[in-house]
Amino acid sequence: MIPTDEEWSQKFADQCVPCTFEHPWTMEVFRTNEKISEKGHCYTDGVKYKFKCSTCTRSWTSMKGCVRIKLSLDTEQQEGIVQLQPTGQMCRRCKKTFEEPSWYAEEMDKVGGGRITLE
Repeated sequence: MIPTDEEWSQKFADQCVPCTFEHPWTMEVFRTNEKISEKGHCYTDGVKYKFKCSTCTRSWTSMKGCVRIKLSLDTEQQEGIVQLQPTGQMCRRCKKTFEEPSWYAEEMDKVGGGRITLE
């Protein structure tokens, strides 16, 4: 499953915002090849992903996946933004395609609902 930005935003709104932040926050999801600003609080977290090569159809699970999480608070506007960027992997068989990950539901729950902190 590759969650949509709306699914991530809903999970974040349901599980994280009410109990963690005093200001309104929104979430954006970036793809592997998109650039995220370095401003703000950045950290990475290890996650389990699944992949399927769009060229040779090989499937695999990676226990060494990584998601980059960036938090920025605009103190003047009193609102913040969380940016997520999962990292893709290249297929080892055909080495032709860099694939975006699919998420296991439990990993999405962990990242969207519990691992995003300002600490």
